[in-house]
Amino acid sequence: MAFEIQSTTERLESVAGLALVGEIARIAGLDRMAGDRRSFNNALVGMFGLLAQGRSSFEEIDLYRGNDLFTQSLDLSFVPAQETLRLDLEKLADEPDL
Repeated sequence: MAFEIQSTTERLESVAGLALVGEIARIAGLDRMAGDRRSFNNALVGMFGLLAQGRSSFEEIDLYRGNDLFTQSLDLSFVPAQETLRLDLEKLADEPDL
C-alpha cells in the first residue's frame, strides 16, 4: 500500500475514538448524572474525555477549549475552564446522592 504524505499548517489530532467515548458517556448516563445542572454534567463528561485521551490533570482541559471535535464528540454544550472543571468536580464529590 502506497501512502501520499503532504504537509499542512493545520493542527492534527489523533482523537479518532472520541466519538465512541462520547457515546459510552451517554449510554452510561454521565451526561445526566448531575440532573439539570449543565455545568456539572459538562465537567463529568469533559473529565471522562480527558481520561480517555490519557490526560488526568484538570489543567489539560484547556488544550481542548475551542476544539469543535472534542465538544461535538462528547456532546458538550461548552468545554469548561480548568478552574471550573476542578471546582465542579470537587462540589460533585461532596454530594452523597451521586
